[in-house]
Amino acid sequence: MARFAELYDKLKNVDPKLTFMDSTFTDYDELLFSTKTKHAMEFLSFFMQSYMCIQLEAFEPECKFKIDRWYKSGDSGGGVSCILQNGKVIEKGGVNVSVITGDLSNENAAQMRSRGYKITNFNSKFNAVGVSSVIHPVNPHSPTLHFNFRYFEIEPQSDSENHIFWFGGGCDLTPNYIYKEDIVHFHQTLKNVCDKHNPSYYLDFKKWADDYFYIPHREERRGIGGIFFDDLTGDDP
Repeated sequence: MARFAELYDKLKNVDPKLTFMDSTFTDYDELLFSTKTKHAMEFLSFFMQSYMCIQLEAFEPECKFKIDRWYKSGDSGGGVSCILQNGKVIEKGGVNVSVITGDLSNENAAQMRSRGYKITNFNSKFNAVGVSSVIHPVNPHSPTLHFNFRYFEIEPQSDSENHIFWFGGGCDLTPNYIYKEDIVHFHQTLKNVCDKHNPSYYLDFKKWADDYFYIPHREERRGIGGIFFDDLTGDDP
C-alpha cells in the first residue's frame, strides 16, 4: 500500500484547484486529507477520468464529452459516465468512474470465500471504486483501447475482523490492422510500469490476459492482448 499512498500524495500536489469532470461522491476536502485507500482510489479514478477526457478532447475541437451522473438504487454511491461520439478522431469513447457502497450479498460472500477470503460477518458492508474506458477511433488503422482498474474492500465491523481488500484490472488493445511497432511499444510500456513494482508482474499479468481474452470458438485471442490481474493485496500495488 505504500506505493499507492505515495502516488496519491503526488496527484494531490499536481494542482490544488484540480478540476474533475464532475464532483466526487466523497467530499473533496475529505479525500485530500483522508488516509483510507478507498478515498485514495476515488481521487485517483476521478483524476484519471479528467486526464483522459482532457487529452482526448484536444483532438476534437468541435466535440466535447457529455457527462452523465448516476446513482445506484438500493446502495450508496453511483458513478460519472463521460461519453464522446461522432468526432473527427474518436468515433465513440467513454471514460467512466463508479463509487459504490452497499451490503454484501450472501452470493458474493460465498464467491469470495471460494477464492480464499475469510468472511465471517454476514452483515458486511462493501466499498467498490473503479475507473474504466473504451475508446473507438474513426481511423481503422488506430486500435480500440480498453482498460479498467478497480478497488474492492469489505469494511471491518469490529477491531477483531480483518480488513479484506484487493485491486484488480487490466488494459488491452484491439487493432483492425497489425503494426508490429505499435505492439512492441504497447507491451514495452506495460512492462516498464509493471517492472517498477515487481519484475514478475508483466509476464504473470500478460499470461493472465492471454487466457482471459481467449475466444474458444475462434481459437484465438482478442486483439494483441495486454495485462490482466485480480486479487492484488498487501503491498502488491
